Order: sequence, then structure tokens, then C-alpha cells
Amino acid sequence: MYVGHINLGKKGYNIPKSGTVQVTLFNPLGTVVKMFVIMYDLSDMPPNSQTFIRQRTLYMPTNCKDANLEWGPKWLRYLIHLR
Repeated sequence: MYVGHINLGKKGYNIPKSGTVQVTLFNPLGTVVKMFVIMYDLSDMPPNSQTFIRQRTLYMPTNCKDANLEWGPKWLRYLIHLR
């Protein structure tokens, strides 16, 4: 399990109203574990407001016998939460 935290200071970080954020997760040896590419559009938000963006990757076994794969068993594999 990997947990990371980036503190950008009290002023935060100004971003464009829409765009793409790329976050790369490395293991202690410097090898890429997961690359998150997150597209966002905050153009309809009022100035000085706050929100969060989440992206998750679920794992579903290939040997699932359920005919309706949408409701088959799933486990959380990766999650990123940006405030």
C-alpha cells in the first residue's frame, strides 16, 4: 500500500479552469507504479470556491462467473483524491 501527501502551502496552487492533471506514483526504487491522468472542468464554479476530484481504479477478477459483469465482485486497486 502506498500513501502520499503533497503540501502546497497555505496559498495553495492556482490552476486553469479546465485541463488535465498528471500524477505519477513511484515505488521506493523509483519505478513507476501507476500514472493517473485526470481531466477536469471547473469553469462553472464560482471564484474562490473549493472542491475535490477523485479517480479510482477497480480490480475485477477475469474468472467471474456472473453474466452481468457490471454487478460482479470488484476491489479497489488505486485511488487518488485531489483537494
